[in-house]
Amino acid sequence: MKIKLLTAGVLVLGFAGLLWISPLANSQTSAKSMGLSFTVADTSFNWEKMDHAARLSYMKQVVMPAMKAEFIKFNSEEFELMNCKTCHGEGAENHTFKMPNPKIWKLPRSKEGWAKADTSYLRFMKETVKPRMASLLGMKPFDMKTMTGFGCGNCHTDQE
Repeated sequence: MKIKLLTAGVLVLGFAGLLWISPLANSQTSAKSMGLSFTVADTSFNWEKMDHAARLSYMKQVVMPAMKAEFIKFNSEEFELMNCKTCHGEGAENHTFKMPNPKIWKLPRSKEGWAKADTSYLRFMKETVKPRMASLLGMKPFDMKTMTGFGCGNCHTDQE
């Protein structure tokens, strides 16, 4: 009897886990079904406590479809072939997925540098990428007062 109950419990939990990471029709449905909001972080979701396999599955099933859709809305020609390497660079090839990625655009360290930056990209990153990624990772967007949360430095390194 105990074995049957244990087996049933494992099956139910396993099925629930499969539902949690299963691919759904679109990324908004996926994230919403996981209790995530695109504007307010779900702090009950803890990216830091996920193991590598769970993170990889979540990135493939939820984050990549959601963010690719946003990047394509922003610039379809540049991002139509967006994949893991677009953000993670060599980390996608060696499976470390290390971030921040020093090969993508570097954050300026001066007012002059920021003045030269493409304002449409800056607006897109600030208004779309930062809050959406924060939410998808169960974090709050970066707060300058507390110096905590998901922000530019999670993906980009500073210029030398």
